[in-house]
Amino acid sequence: MLKQTSKFCVLFRFSFAKTTRGLFALVVSLFIMALTVAPFEPFSVSEAMGKTVTLKAITAFPWKPGPIGNFNQAFDWIEKVQKRANGELKIRYLGGPEVMPSFEQYEATRKGIVDIYIGPSDYAVPIMPESLAPVAVKLSPMELRKTGFYALLGEIFQKHNLYFLGNVKSPAGYQLHTNVMVKRPEDLSGLKMRMSPVYKPFAAALGINYVSLPSGEVYTALERGLVDGFAWTVSSRVLDANWPEVVKYYIDHRFGDSDLVMLVSLDTWNKIPKKLQNLMQQTMIELEQEWNPIWAKHQEKTLELYKKAGMKPIRFSPADATRFVELYYDSTWKHIIKKSPELGPKLEKLSKK
Repeated sequence: MLKQTSKFCVLFRFSFAKTTRGLFALVVSLFIMALTVAPFEPFSVSEAMGKTVTLKAITAFPWKPGPIGNFNQAFDWIEKVQKRANGELKIRYLGGPEVMPSFEQYEATRKGIVDIYIGPSDYAVPIMPESLAPVAVKLSPMELRKTGFYALLGEIFQKHNLYFLGNVKSPAGYQLHTNVMVKRPEDLSGLKMRMSPVYKPFAAALGINYVSLPSGEVYTALERGLVDGFAWTVSSRVLDANWPEVVKYYIDHRFGDSDLVMLVSLDTWNKIPKKLQNLMQQTMIELEQEWNPIWAKHQEKTLELYKKAGMKPIRFSPADATRFVELYYDSTWKHIIKKSPELGPKLEKLSKK
């Protein structure tokens, strides 16, 4: 009883937020966690001594199964790892932001409240400015492993008690969606857009008013005119959340590579048998190779679904489009280097062939 009470207190302190939105998320999180206390029990050393190792995974966004669903590649990894482990390893999926708010999941993984985080790297920006780097690259995951980019990134994550397994990223990239017809990048100045940290330097360079909101509040914010648009990946999440009902256009010039990192609590990782560590890592590397071209095909399918849902593409002139896209990379790297003057330049150098 004392053990369960202690766990409950830790989770309560962790989830506490000062805002009304944070308080609501706290109540929901505690209710769900109270029903499933066992999944949040810390990783047990005894489990790694011959018994099945059970790890708890969480995702930054809700997962909806489908041919182009969010996190399909992550669940492909989970399925393959468990099959190859022959019963020695089980990965239990707890859920997404309905279990724990997205922006709190990094901290939960660092502290070992959950074992595996699956989601954007940039959600770690408050504690690790270098986490913006994976989305400001033009190379494939395989190329980034060869240059040493991922090796250095992994070292930085370990300083924050996280083990970097890999990044099953999508070359589909990011794009802006808006209810205001714009003809040039300069027309975006002054607009209010829901964004995550990955876009913040870009927004400042364009003069966009950056608005931070949980993804679950985007529909209402657009419906009520509280924001003029939002930034997101080319993703089925846009369709699943019914956002095309409340947004008219998308700017048909993509930038960056939308990432999906998998991080393990370093405390947990160090307790996993070496054989299983190698299995998890090797399977991740295989999926990085397999999913990169798959996502390229999904991008075109998803954009067609955007159009069928009623969204219209906005296209700049070739010169403006080039300037718009390159501004994303330039502004993001300047921000990373400013915040991390020692490691930022090293990461930028390794992000190129």
